Amino acid sequence: GPIANSRFTDIEMAEKIRPDELTDGRPDMKVSIAEFAPGWQIEHCGLEMDPGIRATYRGRQRVFLTHPDDGETPAVLWREVAIPTGSAAALHLTVSHHDGGDWQLVVKIDEEEVLNTPVGKDTVVDGWQTEKIDLAPYAGKTVRVELFNQPTGWFCEAAYWGEITLAGL
Repeated sequence: GPIANSRFTDIEMAEKIRPDELTDGRPDMKVSIAEFAPGWQIEHCGLEMDPGIRATYRGRQRVFLTHPDDGETPAVLWREVAIPTGSAAALHLTVSHHDGGDWQLVVKIDEEEVLNTPVGKDTVVDGWQTEKIDLAPYAGKTVRVELFNQPTGWFCEAAYWGEITLAGL
């Protein structure tokens, strides 16, 4: 059987879990986000609702799930982006929610909130909600773009990310 305080035997550990996928006993979401949306980083993603890449969700292929670490701390996806001078750059997001829950999508650029909107059964169309953030005002600068999976009531707070795309760069 497993050694004390372990859910897996040594054989199971060797076959099913690679050490590069673990950080402090948690799945390494940095590997998953790099696969789903290259260049993006992740912080404060909790383990509730089994975060990571889903093969399908609500008719979309390859969907990324995040969940806040606790009832106050949002899961955050972020990256630094150089916006070319004269570009018509934009951030395109397609998001959804768990059937039983909702969450708040907050987008910040260089710590300035540019979007704060609920994601739930009353806001999605055909299961998905699409948002576009104009990045042209930041042309000629390198900015930090942050996407928050903000909890709203601590019940099924999973964020399903169908698309995270930077266009016009």
